[in-house]
Amino acid sequence: MLAFDIETFGLDAHTAKISVICTECIYTGEKKTFEFARFAAENTGPPTEMIADLVKTLDDAQSLSAFNGVRFDLPFMQTALSIPEQTIRGWVLKTTDILECCRLIHNHTFKLDLLCQSNGLPMKTGTGLFAIQLAKEKRWKELNSYCADDVSILCNLHRLRHVVNPRNKVLMDLADWSHPLLYDTLARLPENIPRTLRPM
Repeated sequence: MLAFDIETFGLDAHTAKISVICTECIYTGEKKTFEFARFAAENTGPPTEMIADLVKTLDDAQSLSAFNGVRFDLPFMQTALSIPEQTIRGWVLKTTDILECCRLIHNHTFKLDLLCQSNGLPMKTGTGLFAIQLAKEKRWKELNSYCADDVSILCNLHRLRHVVNPRNKVLMDLADWSHPLLYDTLARLPENIPRTLRPM
């Protein structure tokens, strides 16, 4: 499973650009950062190459994880990066989106911080508005770290597997919404994988 998150300069994909996209593999902890705003500002490389790398990265993943990714991140990426609808549709079909699942099944939503707080996990280090400010001020290292923290939170939530819904206190089994091989694969991780990267 590959967790992903995007940061943007605004909420309208037709007028606002993506500043950064981060991914993290739940099995290895390997992270990847796509610094769209930084490379555009420094004019050091064609964004088409970065988009192609991003598409390949998400295409190659067996499954994906996001928080509000189905309704925000993926549609935003489609518009802002001109990614074909068919590609986005394939990503939607293999994405576990905890927020979207709760919206559809329990008819309510919540912030990622509240979900973390209810499950004893560290909360986010800032807000989307803070991330926009970081991008405007070209504080790339801090922006990348903020985005990377979000994907780490997603991976840690999935490693917990059983998480408390902060609205109704129901214990949710993320295996019900995830790729059928996710937890079998996590259980077979070699012993030399650091404990922080193993199921919790």
